[in-house]
Amino acid sequence: MKLYRLTPDVPENWALYPYFEARFRRFMDKYIQGTDGASLAMDLRGKWVTTPILTGFWIAMEPLTAPVAHLASWVICEPHARQSKIVIYQAEVDKGTTVSQFVEPVFAEIAQWAAKVNTIIPENQPRVSKIEMQTFHGADKFERYLHSHGVGDIERRTVMQWDI
Repeated sequence: MKLYRLTPDVPENWALYPYFEARFRRFMDKYIQGTDGASLAMDLRGKWVTTPILTGFWIAMEPLTAPVAHLASWVICEPHARQSKIVIYQAEVDKGTTVSQFVEPVFAEIAQWAAKVNTIIPENQPRVSKIEMQTFHGADKFERYLHSHGVGDIERRTVMQWDI
């Protein structure tokens, strides 16, 4: 299995991007029903092409078969909240696939990416210093998993959504 950080300046990534986008859309259909996956995928592709420094897209591929995991993230700058952060919007691993060997390398790549982003943020704006992630799985279990991979303190919030 090989992990790829997708950036548009690497020619082979253009061949991998459709796999990433298909996984992204399947995730939307599975977990976030009612969202216009086609429009969101178009927005995602637009960000990837026009402001790739603000996108963090990874895909894990089995040789000669198919993608088995993906992570979709991007930078959000919120000057009014005095923070800039990386939002992990999606992270999914196929059942039966072990990607533990990629967790720490991906976190290291995210730290490098944040450092690079911070070099282009204007001096009077907040630097990228946090990662935010929502999960549809048990938060306690996920938090233990992150701690086992070297993630320190985790601030937790509850997000609720209901019909009117």
